[in-house]
Amino acid sequence: MRGFKTSTDRFSRYRSSFTIDNHSHLHHLESMIVCVCRRLNSAKVSAAISGGARTPACVLAHHGERFNCGRCRETIADMIGDNRPATETEQPVLAAAE
Repeated sequence: MRGFKTSTDRFSRYRSSFTIDNHSHLHHLESMIVCVCRRLNSAKVSAAISGGARTPACVLAHHGERFNCGRCRETIADMIGDNRPATETEQPVLAAAE
């Protein structure tokens, strides 16, 4: 069978020009929804923490929001604790002198 090309031969010249992105469908997983009521995801919460928010209420205030049901409060507090610099957590507690 002269001149007959198998399917692998037909596409071999194209194979090297194609790259397959197996992770392109995962872009929605980059940021997790933290507050359903106020439509805040983890990227927005992290941005507020980077901007100086140190309490869950400050995180929502950073985006011009207030708590509705409050279920996100613990998650936001955990995110604040995870992103807190070591210098803030290691400061000694000072007692007032009598």
